[in-house]
Amino acid sequence: MTNANIIEIPNGFKYILGTEKTGLTIEDLFGNQYVWIPEGETIEDGFCEGFFFSRYEIAIDADGKFVSKADRYPIVDISYLDAQRIAKSLNAKLISNKQFERIIKWLIETNAMSEEEIFKDSSKKGNYKNSGPHRMVKTGFNTAWMINNIDNLAGNLWTWTNSGDEKSKILRGGCCMLDGNYAPLGRKCLSYIEGSRFYTGLRVIL
Repeated sequence: MTNANIIEIPNGFKYILGTEKTGLTIEDLFGNQYVWIPEGETIEDGFCEGFFFSRYEIAIDADGKFVSKADRYPIVDISYLDAQRIAKSLNAKLISNKQFERIIKWLIETNAMSEEEIFKDSSKKGNYKNSGPHRMVKTGFNTAWMINNIDNLAGNLWTWTNSGDEKSKILRGGCCMLDGNYAPLGRKCLSYIEGSRFYTGLRVIL
């Protein structure tokens, strides 16, 4: 999607705010917002191409549509199979673990988060048990948790990825029921694909 550092905005989307370094954000005709993650190296998986990533955790609008918008309660208690269906309905895909690792590397490159904040203690960068209200919150709840125009990437809900094996997939992001030093942004864990929890949601990529 990039050509000589020019970001190609998909058809049906418009530019909203930000730059490649601060989180270039686009919006579709329905108000769903996505942030551009530029190509580059990951922490442990090599080179990754650029992609657009949902700015907010996926929620359900009043009309029953899945959305990436502010001031909504994210979808929870979904299995990996549910997450796949929801992503498809948005003409999107689930993020891979490699792509999540690219986001982490990009946050370090742009000085949005330090390695210590990512791998040791993300408490101040998201909704965790030891820094938030000890419950899931709406998207856009706290501007301090908006990092490079991505809302609450650390904390609030674990996010399904499409990485893993036939029985289990990797979860990323953290959880409002855990402390930020126990489950920082850099942590990952496995969950059975049929399993669902009240602290598991999803984000998508275009």
